[in-house]
Amino acid sequence: DDSGLLNVAFHPGFATNGYFYVLYMSDFNGAYNDNLSRFRTNAANPNLGDPASETIFYSQSDRDPNCETDEIDGRVWIIAIRDIAAGEEITYDYNLYDGADDDPAPCYCRAKSCRGSMFSPEELERLKREQEQIA
Repeated sequence: DDSGLLNVAFHPGFATNGYFYVLYMSDFNGAYNDNLSRFRTNAANPNLGDPASETIFYSQSDRDPNCETDEIDGRVWIIAIRDIAAGEEITYDYNLYDGADDDPAPCYCRAKSCRGSMFSPEELERLKREQEQIA
C-alpha cells in the first residue's frame, strides 16, 4: 500500500490556533488520491491532531485529467481542457518537466492509460537519452 503521509506544515499562528496542514496519499476505491487538509490539535492533548477537525482543501486524482497546469508570472494556474460538470472532481496530469536522475517521480494513480511517472512523455524521453549517454 503506497498511501500515507507526504508532508506536514504548520500554520504561522500554530502556537495560538493549533492549525497544521497535511499532504497525504489515500487509497480510494483502488485509485490513489493526493489530499491536502488542515487539522487542529486535540483540545485534550495538544501533542495530537484531532481527526474530526479535518478540513479538506483538495483531493486530487490523476485519472482522466480534465485540466492542465501552467506557470504564468510565477503563479501556478489550473486551466480546464474540457467542460467540467457541476460536482465533478478537478483532475490533471502533473506532466513534470524537470526530472533528476535520483527522483523517478512514480505515479500511483493506477489508471489504465498511466505512463507510471509524473514526468511528461518528453521529460521521460530526455532522461532516457541522458542515461543512454552515460552507459
